[in-house]
Amino acid sequence: MVDGDVVVFHSHVTLKKKDRGNDKRGFNIMDSWRIKDGKILEHWDAIQPLNGFMRFFVWLVGGKISNANGVF
Repeated sequence: MVDGDVVVFHSHVTLKKKDRGNDKRGFNIMDSWRIKDGKILEHWDAIQPLNGFMRFFVWLVGGKISNANGVF
């Protein structure tokens, strides 16, 4: 979806090809970008693990996934 200078992309990501299309496996991901003059100015994302293993994986490595900007 594009609205002015904002682009939003929704995707379903799986680790295994066989899980593609299975909404009980992998991750539900929303990415949003603000674009100006063909360049990305801002990026936001939201990632939702869909099954128990992925929830555990995110919990396990969650403290190691970070950026210098913090949460907001």
